[in-house]
Order: sequence, then C-alpha cells, then structure tokens
Amino acid sequence: MSFPWCRVVMAVWLCSSLFSMSFAMSSPGHLTGCLVYTNGGKDIQQIHLSTLAHEVLYQGRSAIVSTNHFTKIGHDKLLFEQCDGLRTPNCLLMEFDLTKRTISTLRSGKMPTYIAETDSIFFYDRTKDDGELLLFVVRRATIDDAVKVAKAPKRITSPNGLGFFPGGPVVQISSDEVVFMGEDQGLWIYNMVNGKMGSIGIKHKSPRAWRGQTQQLIAQDWGGDKAFYSIDLKRGDIERLALPDRTYHSSLVYIKEYDMLIYSRTRFSLFYLHETSDIFAYHYKIGKKVKLLPHDNVRSGIWWSCPDLKPKQSS
Repeated sequence: MSFPWCRVVMAVWLCSSLFSMSFAMSSPGHLTGCLVYTNGGKDIQQIHLSTLAHEVLYQGRSAIVSTNHFTKIGHDKLLFEQCDGLRTPNCLLMEFDLTKRTISTLRSGKMPTYIAETDSIFFYDRTKDDGELLLFVVRRATIDDAVKVAKAPKRITSPNGLGFFPGGPVVQISSDEVVFMGEDQGLWIYNMVNGKMGSIGIKHKSPRAWRGQTQQLIAQDWGGDKAFYSIDLKRGDIERLALPDRTYHSSLVYIKEYDMLIYSRTRFSLFYLHETSDIFAYHYKIGKKVKLLPHDNVRSGIWWSCPDLKPKQSS
C-alpha cells in the first residue's frame, strides 16, 4: 500500500500556516505609528504597529543593492546608506521622504547618524587619495564640506577567512556627545561642542543605541560571542541583554519612543523546509514579547508617526 504523501504535505502546510497566522494575530494594539525597516536588501518596508499591517514603501531597482543603517531626520524623513558593489563610490547616503515617498542622493558615505541639535550627520567614508576609511561629520547645509573626526577601526578576519567591519554607526548619548568605536576597537566619547574626545576604556563593543530611560549604551560584542549588552558608561558596568536563543546577530533596533527592542530570531520552517527568521518586539515597560512579522528579518529601523493605512478598494 502506497504511503499517503499528499496528506503529509497538506498537514505540514496547514500546521505551518496556522503557526504563522497565530503570531501575526498577536498585535500590540496599545502601540501606534510605524516601524520602518530594512532586512538588508533593496527595499524600504514598514509595519503598522497597531494592526501589524505590512507594506513596501520603496522598491530598489537592483537586486544587488544593500540598504542599511536607518536614522530619522525630523518627523518624516529617513537617512540611510545604499551600497552597490558595481558602483563607484560603492556606498551613498540617501534621504527618503516618508510622506511623499521620494528619494534623493546626498553624497558618498555609509553608517550615517543624524544629530538634530546641529543639523549634522556623522558617517564613515573613504578618502580619495589613499582610500582610508575615516569617521566624518558634516552639516546638511554644506553636505560636501565634511570634517574628519577619527580613524575607523580596522577590518577583522573571522575564523572562516571572511573580513568584516567591527564598528557601527555613531550613537548620540546627550545633546553634545556621541559614542563611537575607535581605531583601537575601543569605545570613545566625542564632544560636538569643543571637538574633544576621550577613551571609555571598553573594547570590542560596537555601539548600537542609547537607552535614555536607564542612561545605558546598547552595544554588541564583535570580539567574542556577538551578543548584545547594556553598558553603564559612568560606572563601567556591563550586562548581557536577555534576548532569546537564536536571535540573529545582525539584528537589533531600539525604538526610544516606546522603550522597545526590535530583533529577529531564526527558526526552522516546516513549510519551506529550511531556516527562516521572524521579527519580534520586546517592550521593556510591560515585559512583553510580540511577534510582528513572520519570514523576515530586521537589520535597521526607525519609528515614525505614520498615517493610518487606507483599506484597499475592491474592484
């Protein structure tokens, strides 16, 4: 007697579908606004936090384009890097109007951080003469007149032979100070008023976000387990974040408006028969984890007070 493979396939498909649907219905209804994010690909996407409705805001033209490192300008503008290995320069700083859904190119560079107090941008870029990677700061009004801040950390070669950049975007910690990873792979503080900088004395931690409620830096350990940590910069206390196992190591976004972490977690999909990832949110205040979107991952993101998604007109 033949084995009823069709019934097995149908059962696996049904279980996988119900599994994904059950998470998709776990809407954090007390939240408003949108998470605008990228999974590292060519598109800019967003999730409406009140309903978990998903939409693509901007579709990149080339499949080889990488979009990353989001930072918000004002209420409704997004600053990010767009990299293309076949283009010179490889990486450009782009600005996207979230309301009008228009895009423009600012200049070359990567890993931007916008500072509202001075209307300026910290970013990394290579010099034209010798190609050295440096940290710069520039005012938006004079976007081509960048000023050097420091040398970037050197690339690291992983055990598998691949090289990667251990640093991350500059993180603002006050109205006049930012934190960055220096050439020595240690954390440094830069004062934007007087231009002075000083070492914090903590190495191999790449800055990711500033949690103002607790006055802690959220950073990632690129020298060891690639886990995420909370760091008290004044006392030097370092505490590992209690994220679930299988949290994707390139995934962590902090939403200061809600004191909330956004991250991706991998799992094995019965339907696709391979590993996939899902996007989660963890709300510090209520201690609750919610699944926002199945079968996707978040590399970078911001929150904005988006308008409600209009229902599609039936034909």
